Amino acid sequence: MRRYKIPGKNHNILSAKLITHLSILVKLPAPIVISIAILLTCLPLISGCGSSTAQTGTQSKVVLALFDISNSTSSDRGQYLKDFRKVLDGLNPGDVIVAERIDSNSLSDSTFPINETIKQLKSDPNENQIKAYTKQRDLPKRVKQQKDAILAQVKTLLEKNSEATEMFGAFKVAQRVFDTYQDKKRVLIVFSDMYHQPGEAAGYDFTNPSFNEKSIPVLIKHEKSEGVLPNLSGVTVYVSGAKANTISKAMLVQKFWQAFFKEAGATLPEKNYGRSLLAFDE
Repeated sequence: MRRYKIPGKNHNILSAKLITHLSILVKLPAPIVISIAILLTCLPLISGCGSSTAQTGTQSKVVLALFDISNSTSSDRGQYLKDFRKVLDGLNPGDVIVAERIDSNSLSDSTFPINETIKQLKSDPNENQIKAYTKQRDLPKRVKQQKDAILAQVKTLLEKNSEATEMFGAFKVAQRVFDTYQDKKRVLIVFSDMYHQPGEAAGYDFTNPSFNEKSIPVLIKHEKSEGVLPNLSGVTVYVSGAKANTISKAMLVQKFWQAFFKEAGATLPEKNYGRSLLAFDE
């Protein structure tokens, strides 16, 4: 007796005898009945072929990853990649990932080498349903391939080095990105030791002994008056790679950035700031 296997999570088996009986009942040829049976089996999957956000009811997000490529972070690049993998794993179909470097001239040098939307399925009522089922089945594989390619691009980006670290310009770049995707949840991840070291450019150097707690409000006020303070309203911030030679210095730098992002309208919880990324649960 011939058997026909219907694709699906639980592979249903229809015997040739059953197909024959169905054909008689509906007065259709056996191949057409088989196609109908396959379609009915696939409908639960096909009905969810819209975007991931439509299925889950959650808002899609845009994630901007800024990578500090100054010489002081050369030994941290492996950790950056490890943590960025966590970020990629937390992206859903329809989410946007943008990546840029922080260097000696972050604002002028920005080219957004990575700017991609994670692959998703789009509903098409006129599409062949078996084809739609195949796309749904293959989506996880395609998303994994895309994320692996993005990780490889970031690895290439991290092979470059810069003599200085112009942090404030990088956050103006962040404002531009988030202004572009206002309809999405906005997340900023900074992979850096968080030391602003502009080199020969005018501005505070966080390694200078003159940088202390009294400098924090003065510097923020200066950046605001110069129009450099970004508008990051509604943005959630993560920091991976923060470090310093002493506890007091580490706390001073952290305190500055928490004050800076608060003034910019963003949120930087203490649990999101550290040497490495513990979790990415956006």
